[in-house]
Amino acid sequence: MYRVDPDSEEQLLANENTYQAQNRILCLGIHKNNKDIAFMPNVYAQVEPYKRISDLMEDKKLDINGGVFSFEKVENEFEHTEKKR
Repeated sequence: MYRVDPDSEEQLLANENTYQAQNRILCLGIHKNNKDIAFMPNVYAQVEPYKRISDLMEDKKLDINGGVFSFEKVENEFEHTEKKR
């Protein structure tokens, strides 16, 4: 892993990715510790439908980017933890 200038655009994007990927990071972190998240059948969520295809595509881009970022973050932390053992 290489160092990133804390004032750089790259660090800004990494911070935004962390914010976007918090749920994925939490879920992957729970999973890597051999835990599971229970399914809650009586829970509902209210969502706003997309009004433009460009909004849908932007959201999907954030999903994909956040998924890759969170996987790499958890994988790196796992490798770091394994090296300490």
